[in-house]
Amino acid sequence: MRRTFLRTIGSAALGAGLSAVATAGSAFLAACVGTEEDGDSTTGKRVTLATQVELRSGTSFTNALGWAFTLTKVQISSGALYYFDGEPLESVARAPSPSPASSFFLGVAHAHPGHYKEGNAKGEMLEAASYDLVEGPATLGTGEGVSGVFRSARFTYQSPAAGALASQMGSAVAIVEGSATKDGVTKTFRLVALLEDVLDAEGEPVLEGCVFDEVDVEADGTVVVKIDPAVWLDQAELGGLPDGAAPAEVPRGDVVHLAFARGLKKSTACHFSFA
Repeated sequence: MRRTFLRTIGSAALGAGLSAVATAGSAFLAACVGTEEDGDSTTGKRVTLATQVELRSGTSFTNALGWAFTLTKVQISSGALYYFDGEPLESVARAPSPSPASSFFLGVAHAHPGHYKEGNAKGEMLEAASYDLVEGPATLGTGEGVSGVFRSARFTYQSPAAGALASQMGSAVAIVEGSATKDGVTKTFRLVALLEDVLDAEGEPVLEGCVFDEVDVEADGTVVVKIDPAVWLDQAELGGLPDGAAPAEVPRGDVVHLAFARGLKKSTACHFSFA
């Protein structure tokens, strides 16, 4: 089930529009929740989930290479969001590896650390949106879910952009502008990521296994998504960028852009919680 509904829903979101997404999404949620007549003790009740996105680390931070950043623009084009009860990738990666011998003799199948298993689907929000988080938190569409424990999530990028910044962003999935200072030298920059910059190993614009602070959801509430540009830019070395007061758009293929693109694909840049 890992990507079955993503291929039907995500492809529709990227091409055919949101009506197809809503239809496929309803089928997805129907598979997650049962009725009381089922007699299935694993089913739960439906809950309504509002959605808010905000910055996690703020607009000022220092990266691993000593560059002190101040961001003036953090534009994002996002698609559907999905929630699961499986452990997030971060937790799985920290899990100790079982002994090969014990696995063989006990006949138990273990996931290798770093291999994310989403578990049961718990909810979704299907509406694509675009927003600038420097301007403050953004309210996204309302989603649906089923009561129970939430532990991990999937974030998707959307191209072309839909929503408030569609005309500004076009086919971009993320645009970041700002300045960075190191050893008395300041660089200004503009970074633009396209869909091909954020594709995962399966060729899809998703972040798998994001942390969803573990919570037992029993009523309606708000899913809060915190985006961390400090993760995107943690390995960016700006020393080679030209000097100048106006933001210089960093060419795709430049080492700074490559570091940015790698950061955009890290699940640790996206953190979910329930309010």
